[in-house]
Amino acid sequence: MAVWLYKVSIKTGQFSIIQDSIASISEDQRIQLLLIGFCFNAILEGAAGFGVPIAICAVLLIQLGFEPLKAAMLCLIANGAAGAFGAIGLPVIIIDTFNLSGGVTTLDVARYSALTLPILNFIIPFVLVFIV
Repeated sequence: MAVWLYKVSIKTGQFSIIQDSIASISEDQRIQLLLIGFCFNAILEGAAGFGVPIAICAVLLIQLGFEPLKAAMLCLIANGAAGAFGAIGLPVIIIDTFNLSGGVTTLDVARYSALTLPILNFIIPFVLVFIV
């Protein structure tokens, strides 16, 4: 779905509007990275999941002047915390289908995710800015 929306936005010219809008907010690559690579990436990960946001956000960053390999790397790092929310929480929900020993349930995974993800979400933007 996300790739289809990307292709539609390219053909209709709407992708350039997104690019110009982000470029007009700030020309500072650190701000652009946080807006696209971290925030927009997390929004797309929650909606589409399965790593699709990494590809879309990396292309956006490349078109804003980032080096291709660096853009992909930064999007992969930024996606680290958002991955648990991918495809509307599927990575957390699916744990019940594994029949894990020790009685691990979806509630257990959700609880530990809720404890660790805020820490990751706080640290990752600093790591991204440090790398850029």
